[in-house]
Amino acid sequence: MEKIIYTFGIRYSSSFGLHVSPILNRGTEFQNDSYNYIADIVNSQSDGNGNGLHLIKIYTHGKLLNISIGNWHIPSVIRMPFDWKGYILEMCMIDSQENCERFLTKFDNATFFSKKGFNKEIEGIFNKLIEFNKNYLNVQHYQILNDIEYYLKNTEARTNIGLTSIFSI
Repeated sequence: MEKIIYTFGIRYSSSFGLHVSPILNRGTEFQNDSYNYIADIVNSQSDGNGNGLHLIKIYTHGKLLNISIGNWHIPSVIRMPFDWKGYILEMCMIDSQENCERFLTKFDNATFFSKKGFNKEIEGIFNKLIEFNKNYLNVQHYQILNDIEYYLKNTEARTNIGLTSIFSI
């Protein structure tokens, strides 16, 4: 059985930025227009030993709709498996042609036992969506730029190793 363990109100506008607030009284917030989104952290599965799955359900005006910023959107339900080492988000960034870039990400290095809320995860989800809208046209553009960055880093590492070995002679 799913149980809501945290609720957040999210305000976002391109001119004022992102603001995430914990909500104590969950029942009245769907009628309140002060938030663009309401996010529930739901405990979906747990084995009692620090392993399980939380879901982040993000509501837009009381409905589970994709969250869109510019050319990009994300599903309204995001999986967040956890173990004693911490929480990982399974994200899918979807471009305007419905191509999906899946990745695992961690916005907070707190372990399962030292976790003190999920503000960083909620902010991280929206900041990642904002970052993709600002920096990438579509999934193919994202992949090409990631490949270029990867090759540049590897080339730089090989060059540094080569120069070090030349100067050590």
